This record gives sequence, C-alpha cells and structure tokens, in this order.
Amino acid sequence: MIGPDELIGQIGRVVEPPGDDVHSWLGDQAGDLPWLLAHTYTGVVWGKREPAGWELSSQFAGQPALTTATLLELRIFGPPGEVFVWRDGDHLVARALFDGDAAGLDVVEEEQMLWGSAGESLSGPFTRVWDGSQGMEMIVPLRPETDDFTLDVKDEDGRWTEQEWRPIRLVVRNYVVANPATGVAQIAAARLVGLTIDSPTRKQEMRHVAEA
Repeated sequence: MIGPDELIGQIGRVVEPPGDDVHSWLGDQAGDLPWLLAHTYTGVVWGKREPAGWELSSQFAGQPALTTATLLELRIFGPPGEVFVWRDGDHLVARALFDGDAAGLDVVEEEQMLWGSAGESLSGPFTRVWDGSQGMEMIVPLRPETDDFTLDVKDEDGRWTEQEWRPIRLVVRNYVVANPATGVAQIAAARLVGLTIDSPTRKQEMRHVAEA
C-alpha cells in the first residue's frame, strides 16, 4: 500500500481554473469526463456532456445559472478521473485526479443515495426529481423510469406493498493509503466517478433479503 505523497504524485496535478467564461473553459476539458456537478451561491447545477456539447440544468426556468462569479465549487468527472474547481477567497483554483497507469492503488467505491423519490422527464437527458418528505427538488441528467421510484417491501402482516424509493446514486471512489507514521490504512483522497440509477437487480436482491 502506497503513502499519501506517492498517491498524489501518481494521480494528482494542478490544472488551470476557469477564467471569466466558465462555459468556454468547460469546452476545453477532456471529453471522457461526461458528468458535471457544481455548487454556486444560488444553488446546484448538474450537467451532462452530449455529442453537441454540455447540457446544463441551468437551461430550465428557475434553475441556478453557472457563472464564474457565482461559482463555489465544480466537478467534472467520469471513470478516468475528475477535475475539481473550488473558490479560495476571491479567486478559483483547480486540481485533477486521474488514475491513468498508476500502480499500487487501493480504492474503495461507494454509491451515495441522493434525494428524489419521484420525478418527471424533461428535454434532453434531464429529469426533474423531488422528495416529498424533504420538500426539495433538483434537475439531474438521468432518465429513471417511473417504477424506479418504488420498492416492494413486506408490511407487518407479511404482505407486499410499494414504498417510495430514491434510485439516484452518486458513485464515489476513495483512495486508501498507509499512514506514514502508523502504517494504518486511511482515506487520503476521493473523487466522483459517475451518476447512476439503482438497478432493478439490486432492488430484487433487497426483496430476497426481506423474504429470508
């Protein structure tokens, strides 16, 4: 297991942050990073790289715009790596993590459940999702089906009923290294990998567990 410095030396590098035009900067980034997640002073922006260019949730009425002036942090990501931009005082800085041909990497991937227990399809790759229990909504670049938002569960009488389900998952890769002082394994870095929908197979596995 490698140490923290060796990890960053293998997969990390400093990159040029966006200038005044964040959209132009996005167009210059690697084409194999298809997803975008940004936090701004006014809210969250999701995006998906399509053949014609980036499609952003900000194209829909009432959604936050993506501008350099309002940007707090931004990630464009995919299986090969991630470019991460964040605000440091009055300017932006950026770094990239790409696995490439790095040797000796120990990684642990996890899927983080995002809120959204109902949804409606919009144009392009987008779906508006909302969560009744939280009273929140967002527009994500995924197309879940209607039945993706339900899960069959057993009630106290052993009868199957439908329950609200949050199917959207953000895939995160954690990089594990050895602490240089103690040798104990620890997470030294993490990046986003993808956005996905919890599969029917996974839901079926959960049903089998409930039946056991």
